[in-house]
Amino acid sequence: MPRIVAQLGLAVDQLPDFTTVCTRKQDLKMRVWRVLLQLPVSLHELGDVQAIDATGFKRHQASRHYVLHVGYNFDDIKTTALVDCKTSAILDIHCSMKQPHDTQVGRQGLTRNLTQLTTITADKSYDWDVLRYELRDAGIRPVIKHREFYGLDTAHNARHDENVYHRRSIVEAIFFPTETSVQRDLAGENVVWTVQRARSKGRRQKHRASCETLTPLIPRV
Repeated sequence: MPRIVAQLGLAVDQLPDFTTVCTRKQDLKMRVWRVLLQLPVSLHELGDVQAIDATGFKRHQASRHYVLHVGYNFDDIKTTALVDCKTSAILDIHCSMKQPHDTQVGRQGLTRNLTQLTTITADKSYDWDVLRYELRDAGIRPVIKHREFYGLDTAHNARHDENVYHRRSIVEAIFFPTETSVQRDLAGENVVWTVQRARSKGRRQKHRASCETLTPLIPRV
């Protein structure tokens, strides 16, 4: 934090409250966040293989009223990341409280970044011939596994370069420390909540015991 505020020409005690920052972040459009995401990407020389994959991050427990209001139908935040396998730079990211199909989300993310892609690798969740045709038309090599319904699908998968395909594990390697951090934060919140609940229960029991002790001493009218 001191190094960040030094770059801003501020002192730590001059920073706004955390809740103010969170409220301001909510006002920013997604296109602004994507511009901020692209700034560090421009510092790297990208490689020849990019990968796309998705995972689910546990979100903070929301009230039932809020869940109905916004229309949640997925317990996690579905997060899709497009990553350069050489530099591990995140080229694009998509988050959803619902559960859109991987092919639709993948198409959006890949279309936005066609100029930065050379070879794209993905698992069977992104198996869609329309997506493959669009990538080839843009001069991009798709290494996307086919779902094996027929023998021809198995033959297509056998032709893939396994070394290139398995580089998609870079995305999982990026997701792992983030998921671990989120789980640790949520575990900390659960501990705090449990302690607070235990203290509250202890106060109620103490109050009840006091009432039971005083009841016989109160004269009846």
